[in-house]
Amino acid sequence: MKQSIAQLIEEDYLVKPQTGKIILNGTGIEIDLPENVMFIDHGINTEWVERHSRDYDPGGTSTLTYSPHENQTVLAQLGRVECPYLIADIFTQGHEEGHVLQNLGQQTKLESEARKLGFKIPLFNKPEVINLEAKARLAFETKNRRIFQEYFDLLENTSAESKESIANVGGLVALAKQYGDHELIRGLYQPVKKGDLKQADAFLSEYQSNLLKHSPKKDKPTTVQRIKSLLCFLTRGND
Repeated sequence: MKQSIAQLIEEDYLVKPQTGKIILNGTGIEIDLPENVMFIDHGINTEWVERHSRDYDPGGTSTLTYSPHENQTVLAQLGRVECPYLIADIFTQGHEEGHVLQNLGQQTKLESEARKLGFKIPLFNKPEVINLEAKARLAFETKNRRIFQEYFDLLENTSAESKESIANVGGLVALAKQYGDHELIRGLYQPVKKGDLKQADAFLSEYQSNLLKHSPKKDKPTTVQRIKSLLCFLTRGND
């Protein structure tokens, strides 16, 4: 039985849904949520990820729920599992935020943020990507049930490769802002720019492996970093 948005919110009652103007934790992107949209960042919540990921991703997942019977309300959510390595943790958060931005028709914000950091991503010019954002914007502006259904159908039929490629831009932006290792960012930029998912994953895996061999302390978040991350998350979740 499909859960209502009210039931979905109650699943993680410690986290209050955000509305209006929000700032995404990983990418630092500020967006204005449409008036009928709520957003929840569950942070590190393995149980939630396992429950809501259709193809269980060991990193994280994001969801978008539309309820025409609850005042046309839309609930966007993301969560991730705990990762012992800082690079993967930051990238996963940014990646899932990339999905959220795309789902809400605000991927232009992601493209703009990438450009500010010096990244030029041709993926945003693909017709499939442009059409999806246009339909999303129309749905959220009109709040029309038929248009919302058309948008969700289009979102469902958009290739996974296209959606994952855009989401990877979020991961790149988050790492560029929070980690700042030039070698890492330069190496990751090329496969992300081309939308090469396998190469991006392979590069991150190899970089992570080499980093742990030569300077294992560099990638492991300190206790202070973990506490700051938790406090930041809890503060934003209860604004």
